[in-house]
Amino acid sequence: AFFTGVTAYAVATLLAPSLPEDTFIGKLVLVTAAGLAGLLAYMALIFILDMKDAKSLWNFVWRRSHPPG
Repeated sequence: AFFTGVTAYAVATLLAPSLPEDTFIGKLVLVTAAGLAGLLAYMALIFILDMKDAKSLWNFVWRRSHPPG
């Protein structure tokens, strides 16, 4: 999670000259990138910590969204 955050920050600083942060779109892009990085880090953490729980959670979601029949 820390590494992903650092990478997202580095990418944001690289993009900063071409995307001014004072603009609404620039802020939106930065927030979206940070959110996606956080989500990816969270998902990776789940899979690394407990593969079985992540798999059963996925099966639960799959069964809920695809009822039999």
